[in-house]
Amino acid sequence: FPNGNRPYGFQIAGVHWLVERKAALLADEMGLGKTIQAIIAMRVLFRRGKLQKVLVVCPASLITNWEREIRSWGSELRPLVIRGSKDTRADAWNSPAEVYVVSYETLREDIGRITSDRFDLCILDEAQRIKNPDTHIHKAIQKLRPTWRWALTGTPLENSPEDTVAIFSFLLPSLFGNPEETHPASIRRRIAPHTLRRSIEDVRHLEDAIDFPDEVHGEKWLALTESQRIRYDIAEYNGREGIKALGERANRLNVLALITELKLICNYDEESGESSKLDFLKDELEKIVSKDDKALVFSQYPGKTLALIAPHLEKFRPFIFQGSLTARKREDAIQRFQDGDDIQVMLMSIRAGGVGLNLTRASHVFHFDHWWNPAVTDQGTGRARRIKQKKKVVFSYSLYAENTIEQDIAEKLKEKREMFKRVFGDLDAELDDKAMERLTDEDLFGLFGLKPPDKRKRDEETPQSYPISRPSRPVPPRPKESKKFADMTPVEFEEAICTLFEHWGYRLQLTKRTRDGGVDLEGHSLGLGNERVVVQCKRYSGTVGVGVVRELFGVISADNSISKGYVVTTGTFSQDARDFERGKRITLIDGNYLNFLASITSE
Repeated sequence: FPNGNRPYGFQIAGVHWLVERKAALLADEMGLGKTIQAIIAMRVLFRRGKLQKVLVVCPASLITNWEREIRSWGSELRPLVIRGSKDTRADAWNSPAEVYVVSYETLREDIGRITSDRFDLCILDEAQRIKNPDTHIHKAIQKLRPTWRWALTGTPLENSPEDTVAIFSFLLPSLFGNPEETHPASIRRRIAPHTLRRSIEDVRHLEDAIDFPDEVHGEKWLALTESQRIRYDIAEYNGREGIKALGERANRLNVLALITELKLICNYDEESGESSKLDFLKDELEKIVSKDDKALVFSQYPGKTLALIAPHLEKFRPFIFQGSLTARKREDAIQRFQDGDDIQVMLMSIRAGGVGLNLTRASHVFHFDHWWNPAVTDQGTGRARRIKQKKKVVFSYSLYAENTIEQDIAEKLKEKREMFKRVFGDLDAELDDKAMERLTDEDLFGLFGLKPPDKRKRDEETPQSYPISRPSRPVPPRPKESKKFADMTPVEFEEAICTLFEHWGYRLQLTKRTRDGGVDLEGHSLGLGNERVVVQCKRYSGTVGVGVVRELFGVISADNSISKGYVVTTGTFSQDARDFERGKRITLIDGNYLNFLASITSE
């Protein structure tokens, strides 16, 4: 091995396991070196003459990491990164190399340039990115026909067992043929021969036990400041009453928007500038920095939380690590944090910085808020709790505001942790089917003491007016993005709306362009109600008139299986359109509210 590198014994065992399988899911716990194992296994197969060209598909944030690791662990292999303009990428695809490294998004755009059998091995890093079969990324991956197919992920099951089925639809398409085979117990049996998962505790007991840092995790329950409590109580009351006023028109989107508004107040009250979480964080950072340690602070709201608390942390020289950073700026920030003293605390978007990065200079991790998926929180802590961590202990803290919506959500997260353990913690254990249920409408509405609307009642009475197409506070500025909605192509816009609806608890797919009845997207909720919804997308800056809304209403009126219709536009709606919407199974989402919803669910 070059540069004096030497893999651990458990990693060598992982290499043996990989080279014996043409279809493999390496699901080791985060921090155990899945990338290194894959690269060494790749080298073995190259030397055996089994491979000539390899394709590595990974999140954009991990491209540089893969390039570096290949040079460190496989110096005889030439990695070639596919990025840049279309012409630049076209030249790159036609250039000689052993290993081609590309992001999921770029592969989606360039899949037409690649012959299906061009690569002998395809490695999917952070393979949970293909968990939704309806996305264009998943469909692009399915067009590849390599002989060897490996997937790497520490979180193969993020929300449901179906995530794992989606990954194996690429790894081993013949593994699941009938719907009955996707029962959790059946999934467990079928994937076992093709899945290797080892926890940190597993590798501790090996003969060459590694010095992996322990984790000391603590939950910090904090009382809101007086100003925060007043703001929170008012927002909760107004939001709950607003949902009640919607009657049968209330849906998951309304509840999720209210939950997000309340979570933002728990993080930081913009009106008063107060935050009990921030007060706690500042006190802790004083102690951490005084010991020459560093810290990571994770949030799902870089624009609405991290950007607001950063000015209060200036003495600790913070840096905001988020999805809008270029690859060069990301790499520079990581190097400065790891090797220098000018960044003492990294404020990180959990979606942009929660996977693949090595930030072992930090020994303290703060989760300022929490995603619905507990695996995402573990991914964040895993940035510091890695083999190369020099500290013997990594301290992680989950911050919660007591007597708020965060307390109820914490219970849901515990349920999801139990679900993961039942599927992957012990592949031979019996499963409790109830642990596999998705988050239901009853769960969401119940957080506010409400019952979900009775889908059987479809009267045409107009409910009390409530501004569901406007946020209850002034629309915040949209954070900078790589591409705004108005600049997207119609197809890109529709895919972006699919992603937003996924955050709200729906799974949508694009309709066929012919005979779609004016419907661009269709799908269903992921709750037990399984309501069917349709969406019409209008990407232009003008005003959408009543004709579009009437057309969609005609579609849902003719099909009783459709529970709800949405019209989404980057522009505005005419007053006639809004008047026609009232009392019907239609929700209008205009550009202002769309940008707001996108900002609170973005990386």
